Amino acid sequence: MLLPTSEGVLDGHTRMKLYKLINEGKIDNLSGVIQTGKEASVYHARSGDVEYAIKIYKTTLAEFKDREKYL
Repeated sequence: MLLPTSEGVLDGHTRMKLYKLINEGKIDNLSGVIQTGKEASVYHARSGDVEYAIKIYKTTLAEFKDREKYL
């Protein structure tokens, strides 16, 4: 299982959530970035023959004034 960190998206809390999905058998692999933007990155994940796109918002949005309303 690969947890890419080059985009600065995966902080400790996010990594723990992803590990939980893996440990629960909901995903087998998080293989890489599909698309990245200023607010989020989308990663390719797989569980058996099923493929998923997982959108992870960048932690830098914490400074965004109305973050709760936006999300």
